[in-house]
Amino acid sequence: MQQRKHILLIILLVTLVTGCTNITSYHTRTDALSNLGTIIVMHTDGDNQHLETQIISNFQQRGFNAVADGETITPPDPDTLVYYVPYWMEEAHGHMLHLHVHDAHTHQLLASATSSQSFLQSRNLKKIVQRMLDELFSHDN
Repeated sequence: MQQRKHILLIILLVTLVTGCTNITSYHTRTDALSNLGTIIVMHTDGDNQHLETQIISNFQQRGFNAVADGETITPPDPDTLVYYVPYWMEEAHGHMLHLHVHDAHTHQLLASATSSQSFLQSRNLKKIVQRMLDELFSHDN
């Protein structure tokens, strides 16, 4: 019985220290992200961490032409709009990030993803965005 308590205590400690990550994604069709063309990432008001720079960088590393909304050289006719909504929960020591990919011409939702995890696991915004987009693009391969 004592050994069982120790095992449960170890499992609880590991869970608390490592935190948990949950990333979900949704696609309107199988090839939803196959032809995104020029991508504009829209800045979210109140985002002081400027996550759009991490999102743009990750899209560019994947070979896409991505820029921020409001840049002086913003393309006049984008093909794809990306919106994101961050929730930083200081008291809960975690974050939630929603990302939505829309067709710029029809405004139809192409795909979306949500990431939630404990800050104990990762505060690295680049890694958070990378894991999220990895999940989002894993469905188009």
